[in-house]
Amino acid sequence: FFIRIAAHNKFFGNVPYQMIGFAYNSQQEFCAVLVQPYILAEREATEDEIAAYMQALGFEMDYYDEYHNSDYEVFDAVPNNVLYGIDGDLYFIDTQIRLRNRDN
Repeated sequence: FFIRIAAHNKFFGNVPYQMIGFAYNSQQEFCAVLVQPYILAEREATEDEIAAYMQALGFEMDYYDEYHNSDYEVFDAVPNNVLYGIDGDLYFIDTQIRLRNRDN
């Protein structure tokens, strides 16, 4: 869990996760409580904008919403999870990132 949060903050540092505590969810499971900055968005990012941004970070596309580099895989990088800010930057707000399985 903490590796994924650190990886998100490394690659998408303009919208970092911050852990503010722990709580129980509606299923009474113990979990971390995270927050992200509020983003003023002009619109959702396009698939082409997302692909170009990820390529600039050194990621290769596997599918339209999945990317990898030598160490990490990013999933669910779709327009409704990536915002185009009023400043022209992209904000990855709800993507999934994990260490890459090197057996693949």
